[in-house]
Amino acid sequence: MRNDSGPQAYGELIETLREAPVRDLAWLLLSADLLSAARFPAALAHFNVEPVFPSQILHDWLLACDADPVPLHEMLARGESHRLGRYAEQLLHFALLHSPHFDLHAAGLQVRDARRGNMTLGECDFLLTRLADRQLLHWELAVKLYLFVPPETPQTSNTFDERALQFRWLGPNLADSLADKVARLLGHQLRLTTLEAARSALPAEGPWSPQVYLKGWLFHPLGQEGRLPQAVSEGHGRGWWATLDAWWSHAQSASPHQAWAMLPRARWLAPARVDASAVLSLDAMRARIETHWYERGVAEPLLIVALRGGAGEGADGAWFECERGFIVPDFWAPRARHRIEELSERADAAARRALAQSADDAPSL
Repeated sequence: MRNDSGPQAYGELIETLREAPVRDLAWLLLSADLLSAARFPAALAHFNVEPVFPSQILHDWLLACDADPVPLHEMLARGESHRLGRYAEQLLHFALLHSPHFDLHAAGLQVRDARRGNMTLGECDFLLTRLADRQLLHWELAVKLYLFVPPETPQTSNTFDERALQFRWLGPNLADSLADKVARLLGHQLRLTTLEAARSALPAEGPWSPQVYLKGWLFHPLGQEGRLPQAVSEGHGRGWWATLDAWWSHAQSASPHQAWAMLPRARWLAPARVDASAVLSLDAMRARIETHWYERGVAEPLLIVALRGGAGEGADGAWFECERGFIVPDFWAPRARHRIEELSERADAAARRALAQSADDAPSL
């Protein structure tokens, strides 16, 4: 049995794996949670259920998947692998089908309300039994990357409460915030198996224990420490973000890294392993970013990684990620601050509507 420490064993394993989807699978199963088990108000899900981390069975299975990735590739080919969230669902689905510790009953189970025209109320990501204690589990999976947007007046960040602080962690495309995801998990997704409309669709009567399976990366402003909400774990995956000019100035004067690469969206999960043919110098990395923005006709956030050479560095050697960061256009931060206000106001309006609805539904005396 393995005696390595968790982070060390995980790091050694992820560097051993060569196939990108298998690396993503290992990251999804073994990387640190984005949320704190001690401070988040809902239970967290864990795939590695044995006291050894990673278990020998899981360690050997991942190596076997890397040696023969055809079954994993075939499963991914049947789904929406171009969407990061769906891709992660396929990876976890594959793992649960092969796990000796869980019995998977359903994946992506639609919950509809027959009393409201069969309207879809939501989707239960995974319904399973943990074989060790026969407990029925309802897992909600999400993979998120959030960037901390400091206020224009930095000292005001000390006045933010937990909810306001969660709103300041935004996705790179500004579609949602950590506050939105937490609210949806607690207020809707984790409650699906308790709804009357779900009873006929569930594979067993229950009760089902809802658990959050949330993985991801948090990106702090380059050279700064973004303020973390209490709900976030200290061991979260960490990166930085900066404008092109700010990163360029920093990298020229302070960065020891001689090799860089840009990651396509499909490779945003696991720490990168990059073929020598795709490695760029610092100058070439900047040129690649500028060319990408010019050809797309729009400047969008781009994820880049600094690399170090592996033991086999050379013409055929692989390079490994040692840090990652988003390069954002100059207008991104002002838009992000405006978006924080929009998302917060929208959430407040939704809360007022829910309160009014509950008051209308309350029986009169």
